[in-house]
Amino acid sequence: MRVAVNSAIIPYVPPGILWMAAIYTFRSVRRRPGNPGIWFYWLTVVVLASALTVLLPPAYVAIDRLLGVPNLARFIGNGLGLVACWTVQRFLVHVSGTDRPVRGLIGYPGWILVIVLALMGGLFAEAPINQESVDFMKRYGTAPFVLEYRLALFAYLGLTLVNLSRFSWRYAAVTDWPTQRLGLRLVSAGASTGLGYVAAEVLYAVALKLGRSFPVHQPALVFEVIVSLALILIAVGSTMPMWGPRLGIPWLCRWAGDYRSLWRLYPLWRALYSASPHIALMPARSLLAEALTVRDLGFRLYRRTIEIQDGRLVLRPHVLPGAAPLARDLCRRAGLPETEVGAVVEAARLRAALSAMAAGLVGEDDTPALVSLGGSDVASNVAALERVAYHFRRSPIVSTVAAQVRREFLGNEPGSVRSTRRGGGDG
Repeated sequence: MRVAVNSAIIPYVPPGILWMAAIYTFRSVRRRPGNPGIWFYWLTVVVLASALTVLLPPAYVAIDRLLGVPNLARFIGNGLGLVACWTVQRFLVHVSGTDRPVRGLIGYPGWILVIVLALMGGLFAEAPINQESVDFMKRYGTAPFVLEYRLALFAYLGLTLVNLSRFSWRYAAVTDWPTQRLGLRLVSAGASTGLGYVAAEVLYAVALKLGRSFPVHQPALVFEVIVSLALILIAVGSTMPMWGPRLGIPWLCRWAGDYRSLWRLYPLWRALYSASPHIALMPARSLLAEALTVRDLGFRLYRRTIEIQDGRLVLRPHVLPGAAPLARDLCRRAGLPETEVGAVVEAARLRAALSAMAAGLVGEDDTPALVSLGGSDVASNVAALERVAYHFRRSPIVSTVAAQVRREFLGNEPGSVRSTRRGGGDG
C-alpha cells in the first residue's frame, strides 16, 4: 500500500517543486522588473510548471473534456515544455552578456521553435489517438506518427539540456561567488540527469515501436523519479544565490575548498616533510587522522603552503641540472598546454632533488633557485601548488625524468653515486 501511495504522489512532485520555485523567485522579479534575464528565468519556471501541471491526470482529463479533443492536453503540455526550452535559452543568452545567440544554442530564433511545434502538431493530428488515455505511451506507443512526434519533442529538449549543462558548468568555473558556483554546478548536474531521462524516453519509444521489451518494469514511474531528481537539482541550484548566504553556504564552500586543497597538497607535503621534518610546525599524522581533522582548515592550509615552500628551499642545493630541460622536452613532445608545463617541470625538479638529497648529492652554491609559483596571495599559491602536487604524484613525465636523472647522476643502484657532476642547471 505504501508503494502504491508513493507512486501516486511522485507525478505531483516535479510541478510542486517548480511552482514553489516560481513563487520564491517572484520577489526578484518584482525588485528588478527591468532585468530581462530574471524575467526569462521566471517565465521558464512558470511555463515548465504549467506544462507538467497540464500532464497531471486530473488536469489532463479536465482539459480534454473542456476542449472536446482526446489527448489534446498531451500536445499542450509538450508544447509548453518546448516554450520553456526556448525561454531558458533566452535566459542563457542574456547571462552570456551578448545579444547574439551563444554558440551551440538552438532555439534562440523563435522560428525554430515554431517549426518544431508545427511539425509536432501535424504528427499529432495525423496519429490515430482518438481514445482518451492518461497513460499515453502504453496505449499509443505503437501507433503511426507517435514515435516521430516523440523524437521531435525530445530532440529539442535534449539539445536544450546539453546547452544548459555545458553553459552552467563553464560559467561556474569563472564566477567568484561561492553560492553561485555551487548552484550552477547543481544546475549542470540536474540538466545532465535530465539528459538521462531524455535518452531513456527515446529508447522506450523505439522499443515500443519495434515491439521489443524494455528492461525497466515500471518505466513511467522510473521516468517520473528521474524527472523529479533533475528538477530538484535545477530548482535548488538556480535559487541558491538567493537563499544560500542565509544558510551559510559561502562558509561551507570555503570549508570544502580548504579541505580539498589540504588533501590535494598532502602527498607533496608529506614527501618534503619526510626529507626535512623540521619544516613542519606540527609533526605529521597518519593519513586517517589527516582525513578526519576538520577544524582550523584555513590556518592549516596557510601553514601547509609555507611548509611546502620551506621544503622547496631546503632542496635548493640538491637540484640536479638535467631535470628541468628533460621535463620541458618531454612536455613539448607530449603536447601539454603551456599552462601545465611549469607545474610538471617543478614537480620533476622536486622529485629529482629528493632523490639527490637522499643520496647525499650536493650541487654548487650557485645552483639556481626553484621557480616561483603562484602570486602574492594564498589562493594563487595554493592553486599553483595543487597543480605541482598533482603532477608530482601522477604525471608519467615526472616519473620518467626521475628515473632517467637517477640513472645519470646516482647510478643504477639506489644510493650509489656514479657521477659528482656539479653546477650548471636550468633557471
